[in-house]
Formats: sequence, structure tokens, C-alpha cells
Amino acid sequence: IFSDYAPGTLMGWKYSSGYYESFTHYVDEIRNLCRQESIKNWTCDIQNVVGLSASKSNLHDFTDLDSMVETNSKEMIQAITEENLKRNLSHKEIRILQENSADYFSTYLWDGRIFLMNHGGSHHFAAARYIASRIDHKVPLNGKLYIYSINPRALDTLTKKFDIYAISNDVSF
Repeated sequence: IFSDYAPGTLMGWKYSSGYYESFTHYVDEIRNLCRQESIKNWTCDIQNVVGLSASKSNLHDFTDLDSMVETNSKEMIQAITEENLKRNLSHKEIRILQENSADYFSTYLWDGRIFLMNHGGSHHFAAARYIASRIDHKVPLNGKLYIYSINPRALDTLTKKFDIYAISNDVSF
């Protein structure tokens, strides 16, 4: 719906000649606020991944991947063995282990945690991660890593030009 507007375009309403009308205002600092870098062949251990982008489980219900698998997939972690680790890792939807996978990693420099942007296999991945940590088994993962950061110059300029507020989506606010 907003494809006709260039990145950095603010849209709003202003009072003019007795009524409100829409307006747009381009702010270069908004377009340049976020930075993205990528590393094509990045490697980490399965334990470095602390979050996923997709799951049949509601990821918001859990504080970490271990609690998700302990709650929703107990049967996958009953046997804490290398054989069960291999069984979980062989699940076809853990795409990060496959050649030319569309899955990738992301991290946000203000946070530092590593997320797997997956398209399936969340329970098997979490189960494999859970078992690997308990048998002290390294599981190397390789894929593209996207690194997101904030451009400090753009942020500084924005805070000087505008009053910035965070407002909750909660209608009672």
C-alpha cells in the first residue's frame, strides 16, 4: 500500500483551511536509520542460536527454546543420546543444515543474540539443541548471517529534529 512512497517518507495529517488533509514529508535520516550487513558463509554452534522466527508453537509463550521443547515436545527429548540428537537433526525441515538453504541467521547489534530465521522444523531444531547441550556435543551450523544496527548519526539528527514517542498498540492506553 505504501509502495508509491520512497523509504524515509513520513505520512500524516495536518489541519489546513478548516479541515484535515494528508501530507507527506521526506526525512533522509529515517531512510538511513538502520544498517544491514551480511556475511555469506557464517558458522556457529547450535547453542549460539537462542531464537527462531517460525514455529507451530506460539513462540511468545516461552522464555527460551528449552522451555518450548520441554513443554510441547517432551517425546523428542526423552532419550538424551547422540542417536536421538542425530534423529532430530535429520528432520527434513531443519533447512539450515541443507545445501542452498533459504534459512539464515540474524543478529541485532544492540542485542547480540543469534536468531535462526527458519521455515520449519522448530521443534526438532530445539530438541537437537537441547540434547546437544546436555551431552556436550558441538553441532556446527553454516549459513548467511544478517547483522542489523542503528546508524548513530541518523539517530542523533532525528532526536534533534523530532520529539519521539513510543505508544502502545493497546487501545486502553
